[in-house]
Amino acid sequence: TGGVYGGQFADWLNNGLALDIAQYLGAADGNGAYSISSAQGFKDLLGFADGRYRFVLCSNVDLSPAAGLYIPYFNGNLDGAGHTVSGLNLDGVNNLANNYYLGLFGYVTADATLSNLTVGGQVSGSSYVGGLVGYNNGSISNSHSTVAVTGSYGVGGLVGQNLGMISGSSASGLVQGSGSYGAWGLGGLVGANYGSISASHASGNVQGGLDSNAVGGLVGYNEGSIATSYVASGSVSGSTDV
Repeated sequence: TGGVYGGQFADWLNNGLALDIAQYLGAADGNGAYSISSAQGFKDLLGFADGRYRFVLCSNVDLSPAAGLYIPYFNGNLDGAGHTVSGLNLDGVNNLANNYYLGLFGYVTADATLSNLTVGGQVSGSSYVGGLVGYNNGSISNSHSTVAVTGSYGVGGLVGQNLGMISGSSASGLVQGSGSYGAWGLGGLVGANYGSISASHASGNVQGGLDSNAVGGLVGYNEGSIATSYVASGSVSGSTDV
C-alpha cells in the first residue's frame, strides 16, 4: 500500500508476489520485533509497513544521505527506544511526486503505534504535513520533533492532522504557512486536532503569514480533546482565529 523501491519490487515479482522480511531486516528479536539501524533499514521498511510486523530502533539513524525517503503508509508498531532519526528531508513542493500526507510517516492507521522516538530535519508540502506524521489515526506516545515544517493545510510540528491519540510528546521546530491562497490549521504541535492530546507541549514559532486562519502555538484548529498540555514558548502569527 505504501509503495516499495525497485529492488523490493523485483524481489516481489520473482518470489510469488511475496517478500521475506528476514532477507532485509534479519531475524526478529526475542520480543518479535525487527531491528532498524540505518537509512537503508527505513527504506527496507517500505515493503513491510502493513501491520504484520513490529519494529524497534537499535541506534540513531541519519536519513540525510537519502533525501526524499519517508514511509508513506504505516500500519505497524515502531518503538524508537529513545533514539533519534535525523536528517529527514522532504521537499513536497519541488522534488516529490506527492505534496500531501508528508512526515517521517505520511499516513498512520488506527492500529498503528509510534513511541519513544525523536525526529529532526525539514519537511515542506501542501496538506497534512507534520514532522513525525502527516495524518495520524493511530497512537503516538513519548515522541518528539525538532523538524521545521512548511505547508498550507493541516500543518504541525509533530502531526499535521490528528484523529488518533498523542500523549507525552512535544515539538520545537518552526511551523510556517504557505500557499498563494493562505494557509489553514497551523499548530506548533498539531495543525488540526480531531482526536486526543495529553501531557504534551510545543515550543517552536508558528508563522502563519497573511491570510492564514486557525493558527495556534499548540494546535491550530481543535475539535478534539486536549488535557494537561501547554505551549512553553514561541511566537504565533496569522490572520484570523489565532
